[in-house]
This record gives sequence, C-alpha cells and structure tokens, in this order.
Amino acid sequence: MRSANASLQAAYDAQAEAYNKKQSRIHARFEAASLAQGEAWPAKLTSMLASDSAPDCFLVEQASIAAFGSNGALMVLDPLIKRDAKEVNTDDLFPSHLAGGKWQGKQVALTPDGCALLEYYNITLFQEAGVPTPKPTWTWTDYLDAARRLTKKDGSGQVVQAGANPNGGGNQFWLWLWSNGADLFSPDFKQVKLTEPAAIEAMQFIVDLTQRHGATPSSPGVNLGANPDVNGKLAMWRANRGFFGNLQQVTSFKFNVVPIPRSPRAGMSTTVTTPGHIAMAKTNKHPDAAWEWHKFLTGTEAQVIRSKVQQGGCPSRKSATQDASYTALTLPSLEATSANKTFTDVLADPKMARFIPQYVGMDESMNIVNKYLTAASKGEQSVPAAMESAKREIEDLLRRQPQPTT
Repeated sequence: MRSANASLQAAYDAQAEAYNKKQSRIHARFEAASLAQGEAWPAKLTSMLASDSAPDCFLVEQASIAAFGSNGALMVLDPLIKRDAKEVNTDDLFPSHLAGGKWQGKQVALTPDGCALLEYYNITLFQEAGVPTPKPTWTWTDYLDAARRLTKKDGSGQVVQAGANPNGGGNQFWLWLWSNGADLFSPDFKQVKLTEPAAIEAMQFIVDLTQRHGATPSSPGVNLGANPDVNGKLAMWRANRGFFGNLQQVTSFKFNVVPIPRSPRAGMSTTVTTPGHIAMAKTNKHPDAAWEWHKFLTGTEAQVIRSKVQQGGCPSRKSATQDASYTALTLPSLEATSANKTFTDVLADPKMARFIPQYVGMDESMNIVNKYLTAASKGEQSVPAAMESAKREIEDLLRRQPQPTT
C-alpha cells in the first residue's frame, strides 16, 4: 500500500499480475491508500501501525525513515537479506538508495525507485534567445546569467517567460545548501547550521533570483498561469525523471536535463534523491510471504515492469537501468535518450546524489525551512532574519524531539 496516482496504480497492478502468474502459493495485490481530506500518507501509516493494521508491504518516504525506525515499528530486514543474499544482491542497488533505507546501521527498508533531482531546460527557448545550453560543469554564475537572459517581457512590461524556478518547494533547498558546502544540521543532529555563511549565501541566491532579478514564476508581478514548465513559459526547472510523464504530449518545444550547477564557493554539484522505500511492520503476521512479495517489488523484473508502464522514474537497481525500457525511452519533446543515462550517472555517485538526513523530526524541520524560505522569497523577511527564525524553531524542535543515540 501507498498513495498513488493512476499511472503508479497501473504500474503496481501490472507488477502484482506478473508476480501472481509466476507462482500460485502467494496472492499479491496493490491497494492505493485511501486518504481523508488533508491527510498525508505518513500520518495514515502511523495510525495503521499503531493499530496493528498495516499492510504487509508499504511505502516509507525518505524523510520518515528515522521517525518510523526509531519507534521500532519496522522489521529489520538484515537476517532475511543475508539468507537470500544472492537473490537480493544489494550490490545491484545504487549506494544512496541502499543507505537511505537504513536506520542506525540496520536495513529496515529497500527501495524500488528513487530519482535524483536534475535541471530540466527548454532547449527551444535557449535557442530562440541565443543563450548557450547548460553543460555538465556549469556554475551558479552560468545559471544566473541564463535565468536573467531567458526572462522575457511583453510591450507592456509584463513578464511572459521566466528564466528559472530555483525554489520548487518541498526538498529542493537541500541541493542549494549541499552544493555550497552547507547543511541544515550538524552530523550528530545537535546543531542547526542554517545561519552559517555558506547556508545564508545559498538561500540568498535563491531569493535574489525571485526578488532582485525577477526571473522566476513567483517573482513580484509575475503570473504565468499553471504549469509554466509544461506550457513552454519557463526555461529551467528541476525535477526527477518521473516528470517525463508530464511532458509526454508536448510537441511545442525540445528539452533535456543536466546535473545541478556547481557553486562557486564549494565547486560541487550535489542534488537530493528521495527514494520511496518498501518496508514491513515488525508485527507482520506472515513475514515469510510478505518478504517474498517485498523481494519481487524491489527486484529487477518489477522495476522493468514499472519503467514500461510509467515511462519515467528511476529504478533503484543498476540492472533495471540497463534495460531498453529505461535506456531507450524517448518522448517527442526529448532531445536525446542520453538524458536517461544522465540520471543514472548522478545516482551512481554518492557525492552527487545524497538522501535526506535521518532525523526523527525531519518532516517538521523541512516544513519550517520552507515556511521561512517562502517568506524571504516574498520579501516579507530578509534572508538572515528568516534563517535565524527557522533556526530558533528547529532548535526548539530538537529540544522536544532529540535524535535517539541507540
């Protein structure tokens, strides 16, 4: 069980059908989570685990691994993985995906999919403006220059095309922090590092694009309508490979992807990967059968099925990314199939693809950061003041929810 749109539902249904055809001892099925108005999947899962009514296999989002792992709700999979080592073959998993499913050194989940965020760019808009398209070694300076040159106004001064969208919300602030050598927490989760110079510099860069340069869809006075990226009104944005699905019907422009730009301070291009892990409850009533289904869901065959059905996403298994369903995937608007390899190249490098740190209060911490970053982007607070406010709130959270040490 997990929350799912129609495309994801179809992929999981196809996986269940394939699994059930392979054998008759176990019957597998997928059930999309039924969420109440305003209810999030982590809250739903928390309730199900507390009432001992969790499904046999379920999704745990990266930001929630620590919270569920620390309360002992998840089954430790290491003995099962060791027993079935040849079949599971953890060496076939991308490093960040495997490590992201651990809690305090123990494997509590395995992931079937987990993309890194890369920079999408509208080639047609670049060509029309005579701006060089991004290269893998581009920098924040290149990014800023392109964003400014690709922002267009009509005769009345109204912005009709934005150059970039540096703050897509959610988990996107991580890549700016990490690329600049900054972070949200110290490694022991005892200090909040948002007000250090490298962190302020990264956040200021995001805010300046919006407020100072007016180059984003959320800049003052800009209204490009819904989905400016899909509608050809945005030159650069970042998303995972699942965004291919949004572009399947686009024929008005060509696009490609490139790694996140390198910061001048640290010279790094580091992005965030947010795998959705499959876990089992510690109290699972038939763990052997659940584990068989779990192994299939996180195996190569199931991941290839998902690639074929969804035509997007990033398998967690290197072997699945070698299948033609991944390597040869193209769209009318995709410039070259090499874009598929760009995603896997980044995932293969732990220095370029990092998962969200495993603090037990990470969901709330991220909400706090995004709240104050949004306020700064709207001009309601200066960046230093906003980050100071965020720091104080997260420090209070750390006092209320300290990171477990055992």
